Amino acid sequence: MINLKKTIIKSLSLVFVEFACIFAFAIFQIPLPLSSFSILLIQILTDVIPTFICLNPKPSGRDLKKIYQKVEPVTKETFISSLFSVRVIASLIIGFVSYIYTFQSFGFSSVFGLANIKGYQPPAFQNKHTTGQEVFYNENLEKISRNCFENQDQTEQIKFKIDWLSQKQRHYDLRQVLLQCDPQTKKWVPSVKWGTCNTNLSGCYSTQAYYWAQMAFFGSVILLYPQRDNMLTFQKFFNTENNFDEGENFNPDDQDFQNLYKNAALSCNAKFVLEGDQNNVDYSTCKMLGGVSDQALLRFLHSIKNVDNFKKSIQYAKNIEGKAAKLELNSINKYKFSIVEEEVEDSHYVVYFEGAAEKIISLCQFYMKNNSKLEIDSAFKENVLNCLEQLGKKSERVLGFAKLHLPASQFPKGHVFKFADRTDLPFSVEKLTFQGLFSLKDQIKPEVKSVVEFAKQIGIRTILQTGDSQLTAQYTARAINILPSNIESTSDLMEKDPNLSIEDAINKTESILISGDQMQKLNEKLYINKQNLAFYRVTAEQKFQIVKNLQSNSEVVLAVGDGTNDAPALKRSDISLSMYKKDLIQQYT
Repeated sequence: MINLKKTIIKSLSLVFVEFACIFAFAIFQIPLPLSSFSILLIQILTDVIPTFICLNPKPSGRDLKKIYQKVEPVTKETFISSLFSVRVIASLIIGFVSYIYTFQSFGFSSVFGLANIKGYQPPAFQNKHTTGQEVFYNENLEKISRNCFENQDQTEQIKFKIDWLSQKQRHYDLRQVLLQCDPQTKKWVPSVKWGTCNTNLSGCYSTQAYYWAQMAFFGSVILLYPQRDNMLTFQKFFNTENNFDEGENFNPDDQDFQNLYKNAALSCNAKFVLEGDQNNVDYSTCKMLGGVSDQALLRFLHSIKNVDNFKKSIQYAKNIEGKAAKLELNSINKYKFSIVEEEVEDSHYVVYFEGAAEKIISLCQFYMKNNSKLEIDSAFKENVLNCLEQLGKKSERVLGFAKLHLPASQFPKGHVFKFADRTDLPFSVEKLTFQGLFSLKDQIKPEVKSVVEFAKQIGIRTILQTGDSQLTAQYTARAINILPSNIESTSDLMEKDPNLSIEDAINKTESILISGDQMQKLNEKLYINKQNLAFYRVTAEQKFQIVKNLQSNSEVVLAVGDGTNDAPALKRSDISLSMYKKDLIQQYT
């Protein structure tokens, strides 16, 4: 006869061992799927052993048959034995199905399972990036049960599109959802990696990695991806301000403006995508290729004169590959240039520059006024810098333009230019002639601020990192509440007290605004846990370092970028969202 009390004690003891092992895997962070396979073995041992060894007589499927067919009376012992047989079969089926379809087992017991998913990176999803309208993440999001998620009213505010994992999506689109325990309500709530994206300022979004995921029922895997119409999007448009002659209006027939137009047109790399009848094209809405700044600039320039026709009249100088001699913009140079054939004075070639306005003005010694070349004095330079400050406070990105005539004695007609980057240029980038300024404005969508606020409420920290100036970064960060307007930032404190060091300023506030150069000189532990964090004038390498520092702080990072200088950060991050062409991102990683 079965000793009912002894059998129950043995069974409960082995179930306790099962739970203890699962907790051990989570605490010591044994990587999945190794822990998944181990959990399956534990299930087999803890289920099969008490069922087929500990119990006497040995239960089997025949017990079930006898019960259902009423061959013999059902006793307590037969019922318990049969129940364990059912549990063995159900446990193995659930475990293996979960392992096959979601690449991991959650260690399901008779009640629920706990599993550690921190750091889990399914090999099939690594290094995936989004392209265009596609949104698929490469690595760990969170796991959440359907009933817990649907009971949260606040999730309606962010309009998540929820789809169950379908057979078609299963091979590339697994996304995990975590539950975190709200310390105030003591309820399990979704901790969603909310990713916002933009077309100019690169964002870096992180939240503390939680170790536990409680599954309210078996096999509930949900795909979450934010609707595109609810993302943080910066709409680029051209703001027709040029202040090189201390005025806001321009005259297309003015010679100084024509010089500026020529410089901007030759530096602009954007192109229109012409479809259908090319004789009746609306260039104000026509599709375009190129960076957002170049696209905005091209639309404005084309409204004055056909840029394509203008460029056809220009002969570019050649490099050793027989292509146009150019240097593209990057976060180190902060400028780009094109070399064209132009017979002027004692020169056959002119280099036309475009770049960050403060960088360009720092390289200039002369400026054009009424088609005359004048030397820059302190008053002119101060006027330009004041102009940049005012535009920066309005969150406008200012582009500077300049030119350099190459001496005919060093660069005769037919010269082939040989250079790979800025380190081996055949001429010195100095004593340039300042041509003027164009400003572009980032139009912030009205709902962005509320999205950032909601992200804060559910424990997600939104961090801004941009190559733009301090004033532009601060204005934008405050406009969308990444840096609260009621808290003085580090830059505010240092402006009040010029003798205050950046370290002391960080210690006095929770609102941190630092440059990439300042970041490199600081210990990241000084600022990494601050709630309000923004970086400006950061290079591609510094963006990479920011992501790395956050990960070293046990945070899961979603990086968003729109260009090749974001590629290293996208490559390093746990989750990558690229708003640029996938082949270009892969090329630079």
